[in-house]
Amino acid sequence: MKKNENIKSVLLYDIILFIFATAFTMLVPSFLNYPPNSYNTEFETTIDAGLYYNVQAFAVILVGFVISNIYFIISFKSLEKYKKYIGKDDEESKQQIEEIKKNCFKMPPKVYIVNAIVPSLSIILILLLTGAGAGLAFRIGLLLFAFFLLHGIIAFIFAKNISNKILQTLGNQERFVGRLRYTFTEKIFLLFFPLILATIIFSTLAGGAVLESEVGENTFKNYQSRFALIDNMVSYDSLDEIINQMNKVEKINSEDVFFVIKPLNTRVGDSSLRQRVKESILYIDDQSETGVDEFFIKYTFNVSTNGHTYGYYASGKQGVFLNTSLKGVPIAYGVLYRIDTGVSFSILTRTSIIMFLISVFFLFYFSKDIGNQVFELSDNMSKVANEKNVDYDNKMTVISNDELGDLVVSFNKILDMEKAHNEQMVKNQEILIEQERLSSLGQLIGGIAHNLKTPIMSISGASKALDDLINEYDKSIGNDQVNEKDFHEIANDMHEWNNKINVYLDYMTEIINTAKGQAVSMNASMVTEFSIKELVTRIQILMKEQLMQFNCELNLENSVNDDITIKGEISAIIQVLNNLINNAIEAYNKTPGIINLRIFDNKNNVFIEVEDYAGGIPEHIKDKLFRQMITTKGKDGTGLGLYICYSTIKGKFNGDLSFVSEKGKGTTFKIVLNKNI
Repeated sequence: MKKNENIKSVLLYDIILFIFATAFTMLVPSFLNYPPNSYNTEFETTIDAGLYYNVQAFAVILVGFVISNIYFIISFKSLEKYKKYIGKDDEESKQQIEEIKKNCFKMPPKVYIVNAIVPSLSIILILLLTGAGAGLAFRIGLLLFAFFLLHGIIAFIFAKNISNKILQTLGNQERFVGRLRYTFTEKIFLLFFPLILATIIFSTLAGGAVLESEVGENTFKNYQSRFALIDNMVSYDSLDEIINQMNKVEKINSEDVFFVIKPLNTRVGDSSLRQRVKESILYIDDQSETGVDEFFIKYTFNVSTNGHTYGYYASGKQGVFLNTSLKGVPIAYGVLYRIDTGVSFSILTRTSIIMFLISVFFLFYFSKDIGNQVFELSDNMSKVANEKNVDYDNKMTVISNDELGDLVVSFNKILDMEKAHNEQMVKNQEILIEQERLSSLGQLIGGIAHNLKTPIMSISGASKALDDLINEYDKSIGNDQVNEKDFHEIANDMHEWNNKINVYLDYMTEIINTAKGQAVSMNASMVTEFSIKELVTRIQILMKEQLMQFNCELNLENSVNDDITIKGEISAIIQVLNNLINNAIEAYNKTPGIINLRIFDNKNNVFIEVEDYAGGIPEHIKDKLFRQMITTKGKDGTGLGLYICYSTIKGKFNGDLSFVSEKGKGTTFKIVLNKNI
């Protein structure tokens, strides 16, 4: 993955996040029912922070951007290390690549947690520590929690996108288990759960804000009409006169508070803010009420123009007042009321919680349903890939008319194709085995021809010698110089040559019987049993001429008792050993060599090893033996031999065939067979 692609991804992330944060910033005052003209005005600079709301919001966004980008850069920088390990085959580079792959899976969830959970909890804690009040901290905290949940989802998507590109560059073809693995159901649930939660929070706060606004406006109009019924004088001489006027107004709620206030003393001097606020409150009929504070007083005299005043941000307190003067000092008197939306807000909250739980239930059901379909499809595909317990006629049922349904249809088509492919492979394998059988049969006939050549020539020589003796005997009849002793010597010579012929004939009979048994067995698939002694005898007879022809010596080491038997076709195991020994002979490349044939056993198995010292098998071929039809003999080889050998040992004997080969030294093929117990 190129570096500029990372930069583009981060820039795109920043742009989307900036748009999202800006929209959120514009909505916050509405969600919290900020008093009109109380933010982004000169009035705001006189309260608390002394900064405009937009400046405060920009500062928070900027800090969030910096933290988020720093974390992204650090995370991606640790993943960018993969570039210096690509193309290297040393063990350390491979380990580093694997570690980077794991970090690609770990990084998106970490990014989500850092950008979603940590900031919201931190800001809520800061609000509580700075004395913002539980109500304000709760509402702002909920808003920020919802915002950062959505922010976390955005960060997760971008982090996942970058991680995917790195994994594609690395060519990752493995899956990881443990903490790195999440099910499809968990992924859907964890991705959409925050989205639903954030939506519910925004909807609840927005509904509560609208409700508070309507209640506040209705209460204001009600009180305004009641205050309109009293006579408000331009100036009063005593505070009692003002209090008497207020008492003519009936309170809507007993918790509402009458107040009389004057502007805050702008001359600070030695007075604290609390002392100046206390001096500004000329009368209040509930001394425990804290709603008449700096914000309330300043807003009443400096901002409000229609007699509607407000308490601190998100405090839920509002007021109605009339302007007048007391002994020439401007004052305001009226009523402070709390927006009583407790019951309505409680209903709204409970409804939101119920809808949230219902949404979570359906989300879980939906994700579980999709997850089950994906799991079933994945499980069936794994079986096909591993060729385990595959029933090609057991098709999956299409239960959804969407992309998953299309995937199931495609999988069913793959089953049909795989079934046809396997059937064709079986046919091809049968053809290949038949070709190999015919090849082995031809090799067997060639070996027989070589084996019979010597005894036939010897018998021919013996026959000629007998002819000579017969002629000599015939000519000696009636010859006075030939005595009885000479006749006996001629007869003895004839007996000797006849005995030699019988030996040669017995040897030929043994060869022919062995060849006949091997040829018959190769043409018939039947399960029998054979002894190790019989196996060794046949191998020695069949391989004798081949070994002599190439000046190779077969060194037999047999420690198995003669009564031990193996269940299976002797011709099949002879074909395997014949192939392995021939490969060893050819590996010496027409130079003399020793081939060890070791046979030993344990309680349950018989082990056969064919070992040569011909230099070993090339590294690029080792991994392909037994799995592909591969040969080192060029155009003179078919690559069928070892492939068929492995299939024979596995399929016909339920055994195992393996090898050990060391470059420059030699190769040992190891056969494991089950005893016939």
